[in-house]
Amino acid sequence: MLLFSGLAAAEELNYRGAIKVEINAESFLPGETLEAAITAVNSEDFPLADSHIVIYLVKGGEFYYPPQAFDADNVFVIDTIQNVNLPAKGFKTFNYSYVLPEDLLPGSYRMDVYFRNKKTFIAGIPHLFASPQSSYFTVEGTGEYPQARIMRTLTLFEGVEGMISFPIQGGDQFEAKIVLKNTSSQDLSNLELFVGLCDWDDTRCDKFSPQTTETLDLKADEQKELMVAITAPVEPSAYAIRMELKDSSGRLLSLFRNRAIVIGPTRKIKKIYTDNYYYKSGEQVTLHTYTGPAPDHYTDQSVLEGADLKISVTNLKSGSSVFQESVALLEDWQSNDFQFTASKELSLFEVCGEVVKASQSFDKYCYTVDADAFSLEELGLVSATWNFDSVASVLDLTICADSIEGFPENLDASFEIREARKQKLITSGSVSGYGCIQKQIPQFIAGNYVLGLVNKYNNEKTTVEINALSSHECLQKCGDNNPCTTDGCSSTGCLNLAVEDGTECGPDSMCSAGTCTIMPDYFTLVLSVVAVVVLAAMAFLIYRRRIQK
Repeated sequence: MLLFSGLAAAEELNYRGAIKVEINAESFLPGETLEAAITAVNSEDFPLADSHIVIYLVKGGEFYYPPQAFDADNVFVIDTIQNVNLPAKGFKTFNYSYVLPEDLLPGSYRMDVYFRNKKTFIAGIPHLFASPQSSYFTVEGTGEYPQARIMRTLTLFEGVEGMISFPIQGGDQFEAKIVLKNTSSQDLSNLELFVGLCDWDDTRCDKFSPQTTETLDLKADEQKELMVAITAPVEPSAYAIRMELKDSSGRLLSLFRNRAIVIGPTRKIKKIYTDNYYYKSGEQVTLHTYTGPAPDHYTDQSVLEGADLKISVTNLKSGSSVFQESVALLEDWQSNDFQFTASKELSLFEVCGEVVKASQSFDKYCYTVDADAFSLEELGLVSATWNFDSVASVLDLTICADSIEGFPENLDASFEIREARKQKLITSGSVSGYGCIQKQIPQFIAGNYVLGLVNKYNNEKTTVEINALSSHECLQKCGDNNPCTTDGCSSTGCLNLAVEDGTECGPDSMCSAGTCTIMPDYFTLVLSVVAVVVLAAMAFLIYRRRIQK
């Protein structure tokens, strides 16, 4: 086993990825089904396991941040898509549907979507309502659901306004002033208010501790203030505060989050991942970790002196441990790489990390890597377009990392061009960079070819046909007999590009926007202008003489 450690770069704090959401309509009636296509993208060179997508439906228009400073919108649906497993440079589209309530309020709505790992952000910060991808829609009708809401701007913890976390000693009580408002024209009874705390992130929380539930009634248009005492957890950490207001049937009316900090030294596992999701017997496994203090650790950013990070990998098919190691945590933010050789095939295994000091556990994170969970993923391919200049005998290639629209990716690919019929190799090479890369092949001869592309990140292959026509063939196919365009052939079909404006295209004619236009006779035009001016002057003089008489 080889062990390397050092201070991690700041950009290592998050995973690189993206999220995209598209809904099936811009306007709905109550009772109709909202359908969404949600695409999650992994931009890393290693697989992302144990990730999830968080979905909010929000009554209100634009997204506001921080949410604690605005009451302009109201979350009334929260949902998740669990077990999102993406290979390196891969993406997958998930289908989501929700039947809109029959009594839904009319107005503006949006769907907010976040993509994250249980321990580390990928895109957005769900427990603080930051940086979602949003899709907007409207609802018609006359309903009144949701009928009540948590007033975020008036709800305070220990008297602190807004999103600023407040410090608390472990085990101490703190007070929450929670303001609720009935926004409907009818009385509401047996409403339920839930308040709970969860370590780190409540979107994947196993349990809320502590938690409390209040039952209340609200008259029409009534605003009520509740004082709730909450006992803080003992262990130092950043804790998500989650509040849910539900009606008597259990429907969510309003959701609000904030955070509390139990002060004291601590250490959290921010990242722990393997460089692949499947290993043959004898293959090397690399496991990476990144640890540091809890975020917003209000008054004490120190680490646990004398703490260790324990790492283990278990083959779940055989039930045997295949790797165990520990390393001292000496830096505030510390990055470590562990390497070992798989003695047997690893296709279903558990990865665990634990921060321990004197046999006391301060943080533990385990997750399962299942190779079968990655088998149905849509891997990002490499695509290409081409243009052949038959006069200069040059083939221009544009090779792109083909993920999904709006998400260009790092490109590292090899290519080769072969004759279509005999498969004779004409040329080969490689390209690397970001997004799309231009590649020029000189002294290229017209003919039929096949361009083969291989994505080096995942060995996915794709092919592109190249039908490079000669000048005569291209002219026969694409010539438009227009002197103001140049005719060419490419992978997308004929190219008839406009020449530079002002180019002569015939007697007394010039090109303008690809069209041959007759040039104006400037001499005749000048004589016409002079004649008009002279006639106008004579008419004015005659008019003045008549007035003087």
